[in-house]
Amino acid sequence: MAIGVHRELKGPKLFGIEMIALQIWELTTLLPVARLETGKLAHVAFTRDGQRLITAGADALQLWDLATGNVVVRRAAPGRYWGSFGPSFASSMALAPNGRTVATGQQDSTILLWDLAPPAVPAVGAELTAKERETLWADLAHDDARRALLAHARLLQWPDQTIKMLRDLLQPAKLPPADELRDLLANLDDSDFSRREKATQRLMELGDMVEAALRKALQGEPTPEARRRIERLLSMPPVVRTPEARRHLRAVRILENLAGPEARQVLEKLSTGAPEARLTREAKAALARLERR
Repeated sequence: MAIGVHRELKGPKLFGIEMIALQIWELTTLLPVARLETGKLAHVAFTRDGQRLITAGADALQLWDLATGNVVVRRAAPGRYWGSFGPSFASSMALAPNGRTVATGQQDSTILLWDLAPPAVPAVGAELTAKERETLWADLAHDDARRALLAHARLLQWPDQTIKMLRDLLQPAKLPPADELRDLLANLDDSDFSRREKATQRLMELGDMVEAALRKALQGEPTPEARRRIERLLSMPPVVRTPEARRHLRAVRILENLAGPEARQVLEKLSTGAPEARLTREAKAALARLERR
């Protein structure tokens, strides 16, 4: 998700605000990824792999690498004029499915096609070391979204090793045992505050997988304390909060970007998990998007 950053104009004859940058956020976690010092612009588009952003400003079309925050490709505007929508030389912009061809609509009713292919990636070594794999796997769970994006980009460079690693480490989601869930719900009203807090935290970590159980418990006339905690859990926005959940969703994106038959097999395995689990739903959604390509 990209959100404009603005500043207030101050001066004897100045008023209002102007755009100075874009703040990029990881939507599923609401963690910041990067701030791009774009200046004024009117059109943006993410590439399909989520690794880059295209912007159309007043004087250029630019391709930004989100992990580094740098411009990797810049194409100068054909002239110094503004389109019919905001501070950009273009009136409209569209990204082709190949992720590198961009069409801009101009005020004179013409369409320009641009090649924004990023620079070739230097050849990498034959294998990741065990230590590198361990570090990248840990980074996928990190609360620094930029660090996770760098890990994502590196893992895409070793598709065979990455698919094998994810096949070995990712498992379909399973519902918690019935006795564990029963104890967690009972502990929401325990006389020990720390036990109530631990139970609430664990239920929050389980997320969608316990939503049905929480709603059922709410219908059973719980105590005021348990009701308050259950209602709070049910009202939480669907944001990924735990390291393991972050790792799972980022791994699904990697598999979708790799897109080959072996990557699809891993996604198909994950899609067989508990239907309530977000990992299961994200794997199914990734497979559906790949099917439409």
